[in-house]
Amino acid sequence: MSFGYDSKYPEIEKFIDGRFTELRHKSGIDNFVNQFVFTEQGGQYPNWSLDLSQWGWGVHNLSLDPMIWKFLKACLLFGAAVLCRKIILGG
Repeated sequence: MSFGYDSKYPEIEKFIDGRFTELRHKSGIDNFVNQFVFTEQGGQYPNWSLDLSQWGWGVHNLSLDPMIWKFLKACLLFGAAVLCRKIILGG
């Protein structure tokens, strides 16, 4: 698909993307984000713990009833839908 713009330096996009990926890996943000991923445990409810020990706050167990997580997910999706409607339609 053409947008009517031809870059004189098409390789710069690959360079910037590679540099961004490199900086992201060095910063450790990937490891921080990956600690929030749920993993299936063979039909059991997930045992999710938040490790904040590097800041001196210890490890917190966030194992909750699955219905609570479903409710929080529904609230988040409803809030996102309302926000999208406000952004798109304005007001």
